[in-house]
Parts: sequence; C-alpha cells; structure tokens
Amino acid sequence: MAKAKTIDQKGMGFEPTWNDTEVTTASAVIKAFNWYNYFNGYKEAKEYICEYLTKQGQKDVAKLVKKAKDYDVTKSIGWLTRMSHQGYKLQEQEVKAIDTHVEELVAKAKDLIEEKEEAKTVTNKPNVQEIMFERAMEVGGELEGMLDTYIADGVQAKHKIQPIKNLMQYSLLPQHVKLLIEGWEQHKKEFEELQTTEDKDLLESYSHFSKVQIRYLIKFCELMIHDLEQYITWKKSTRAKPKRKPVPVTKLVEKLKYMTEFKDLDIKSVVPTKIHLAQEMFAYDTAKRKLHYYKADEYSGGLSVKGTTITGFSTADSCMKTLRKPDKQVKEIMKATKPATRKFFKDINAVDIKVTGRFNENIVILKVF
Repeated sequence: MAKAKTIDQKGMGFEPTWNDTEVTTASAVIKAFNWYNYFNGYKEAKEYICEYLTKQGQKDVAKLVKKAKDYDVTKSIGWLTRMSHQGYKLQEQEVKAIDTHVEELVAKAKDLIEEKEEAKTVTNKPNVQEIMFERAMEVGGELEGMLDTYIADGVQAKHKIQPIKNLMQYSLLPQHVKLLIEGWEQHKKEFEELQTTEDKDLLESYSHFSKVQIRYLIKFCELMIHDLEQYITWKKSTRAKPKRKPVPVTKLVEKLKYMTEFKDLDIKSVVPTKIHLAQEMFAYDTAKRKLHYYKADEYSGGLSVKGTTITGFSTADSCMKTLRKPDKQVKEIMKATKPATRKFFKDINAVDIKVTGRFNENIVILKVF
C-alpha cells in the first residue's frame, strides 16, 4: 500500500484497488489520480514506473529510468503504472503513453550519464601543477640544448651562454627547478668521474674530449647549477607578498646565535644588525676553526637573518675554509682592507666547503660590508 497521511484517511480513503469484474469509469480514474496526487509526488511516481518496468521484465530499462531526474517524470504516467499494479487494466493508449514516456526518461537519463562522463574527462585534464611540471621539463630540454651547442662550438673557455636570461623568460615553480638542478649535478658528477676513473668504457665514450675540455664541461655544469639556484632566489623575491608592517632590524636578528667575544684571539663580534642588506660578511667558527665567507646573491637584495640562519647569500660564491693558524690568520684578516680581505680568503690553501647559513654560539662575526 502506498504511503498515506492518516489525518485525511476519512476524507480520501485508502489507495484504490481494482478487480477483474469491476468496470472502471472515467470518474474512478480521476478519483484515483486525485488520491495519488494528494499522497505522493515526483519521487514516488518514478518509483512506480521502475516497479512497473521490473515487473515487465525490463530491469535494465528500470535502472536507466532511476538515473533520470525526479521532476522529469510525468506523475499521471506514474499513477497509471501503480494502478496497474493495484489491478487496474491499462487501455491500449495508456500502455503506449507509458512506453513513450519511458523512452523519454531513458533518453534524458543517458544525457545525464554522458554529461557526468564529460565532467570526469574535464576533471582528468592536467592540473596547474602538472602543466607547470611539463613546462619545466621543456625548459630542461632547452638547457640540455645549450650544452649540445657548447660542445658543438668546441668546448671553449669563453662563451656567451647565459642560462639565467633564458630561465627568466619562463614562470617555473622553484620545486620543479630543483629537479633540473639534480640533473645538472648528475652531469657534473659524471664529468668529474672522468678525471679519476679507470673505467675503459666510460673513458672511451668521452675520448674525443681533452682533459682541459673536461674541466670546461665541469665549469659549464657549475654555471647551469648556479643560474638555476639564482633563478629560485629571483623567483622568490618577485613573489607577491602581503603588505606588512616593516619588521625592525633588531627584531630580525634577535634570535641569531653568535659569540660576542673570543678572548683567546682577542676578537669581538660586529653588531648583527649590520648583516641586514649587507653584500659581504666574514665570520669565524671558534670551535671548528673555519672561516665563513658570505656573498649576497645579486637577486636577493642583500644578506639578511631569519631565526638563527643567514639568508640571501649566493650558494655558488659563498663558502668556508679551515684555518691552519687561526691566531695569525684571523689577525691578518682583521687588519686588512676590504679588497685585501677578499684576496686573503681566496688565497687560503684549503678546500672550499659549502655554507648552510646556520649560526651558533661559537661563531664570531668578524666583518660585514
């Protein structure tokens, strides 16, 4: 029995039923329609049609009709299918009307299914991240082409290739640029391996290059890595930032850990506020006997401080070296002029080690320019 609103049972009665001997009049049909209209809606009408189709052995059609929108259903057709379930004998024109409406609902259901499939196809289109990654790979191919050009031109010490200018024409995400850096570090590693390897196959592959040319190729890789790193710094500096109240320099450097004075060498730290926007800085790690040199990246605007770390320095031009005689060497540095200090650091016979920018309570800030 269909759903009934009990408050009106006396007035409307129960769901109509028919038997084989009963003659159905037009008024009886209208009365039945009124009953269904009162107690049911579009949703129930669609359910009745699906029940009718299932009873007729058309389960697949019923499944499609279920996917149609409720308000696409003609309620009177739904009432007829329900009435047939209740014993009403459908007239020929009523059966045709039901069949025609079912075809309409099936067509609309198929349209809905097609729209959903199209929506899925749109969803499967590459997102912004994927598009940016593909662009990065394309740029990576262009950089590889520069290496091919460099080799074709004879691997000379001097050339006019400037990767940074090419990179700045594109909008690449820093995380994708890091993938390109990894590729060039691998190239560099392979060329460096040629200088010491005894692998005959590897040596045979590069036998057309002289030892000098191998060194030039290593420098070319270093140029690529340097420019890619510079691009990341430039990209971050041009990123739109929310306008904020300028942070006082004293606030920027308040968490920086450093040694104010090292009595063993009679040296004192420069005030850390001078680091902000400086172009160069020398610092000495008293625990590890390492002299740090920081040079600002040309796209950063100058050195700065974030927490306990120095920022804005060029990873290619900044490094640290171990001092063998710190008592004498540090004194010479402190006495030297700016150009002389640079020369002194360059002439220190020690391995260049990359700096991380992290400071601690053992580091004395010697000079800031």
